[in-house]
Amino acid sequence: MVKLDIFSDPICPWCYIGKTNLDRALEQVGDHPFTIEYHPFQLNPDLPPEGMDRRADMDAKFGGREGAVQAYLPVQEHAEQAGLEIDFEAITRTPNTLDAHRLIHWAGIEQRQVFVVQRLFEAYFRDGRDISHPDVLCDIADSVEMDAPMVARLLASDADAEEIRTRDAEARKMGIQSVPTFIVAGQHAVPGAQPDRAVGRGYGRDHGKAGEGKLMRNEAVFILFGLLAVLIGSGTVFYHLVEGWSWIDSFFFTVVTLSTVGYGSLVPQTVIGKLATTLFIFAGLGVFAAAIQQFSRVTVESRLRARSELREARRKAAEAEKRLEAVEEKGPDA
Repeated sequence: MVKLDIFSDPICPWCYIGKTNLDRALEQVGDHPFTIEYHPFQLNPDLPPEGMDRRADMDAKFGGREGAVQAYLPVQEHAEQAGLEIDFEAITRTPNTLDAHRLIHWAGIEQRQVFVVQRLFEAYFRDGRDISHPDVLCDIADSVEMDAPMVARLLASDADAEEIRTRDAEARKMGIQSVPTFIVAGQHAVPGAQPDRAVGRGYGRDHGKAGEGKLMRNEAVFILFGLLAVLIGSGTVFYHLVEGWSWIDSFFFTVVTLSTVGYGSLVPQTVIGKLATTLFIFAGLGVFAAAIQQFSRVTVESRLRARSELREARRKAAEAEKRLEAVEEKGPDA
């Protein structure tokens, strides 16, 4: 599996659009390789705990209603393209999202994180609810089958509040300045509301490693097979040395026995000894030759198969890149 870390804030419209596009891209991929985890990033970490009036917030940020309308036009357009309902008029407050991030954190412990993130977006952007209010957060927890009374008790305390602040600060130290930001396998950072590139990279990486894994397993089997044959052949030679043969006698006996048993003057003097030694040599060299031949054939076939799988993975990654380019003329991220 490939880890997909997503830095997001429940009041970020681009994060809502990005999640919707991610869900759609993963549906197109089908059996995707991702393990998804959401991480906290507050757009307004300095807001008071009760939040503030949204109109006052928009006036402070954009210099008035007209500036806010112009700034959010690209958001509205891309939300409609994604099939989302965003009712900015219904939003009366800009909430402090610390408690919402705490709920997301607790949902991750219960494997309900993706569902909670979706419900938070819907509650804020579609329904205009105040997602900093404990009652709203408990209602969301209950809707995804979390223990709402327990969530209420946790929200009434400072549980994990400092951890959320610390993780937010660490994200900024990592260089994350806007959300959403997708990080694939702890290496590739993909900012913006179009995560197709992240899906393409992760999918190609996973299938590439799968092909390499199959190749390594096949090679390992036949290497062990070959080593076993070498041990059998070495044991035969060692047996002859114990019987008093020289290294040269043992070597030539091994070679000549492949075509004739006329070198029989060197084998033990009993008929049974001659037959046993000859059969043992034939068996050891036969297994060794077969292992080498099979190893060579399978190595070639495995490499060809792995290359084919890698090409297919790159093709799918390229398709994901093309889908991204087709819709990449977007407004700035939140």
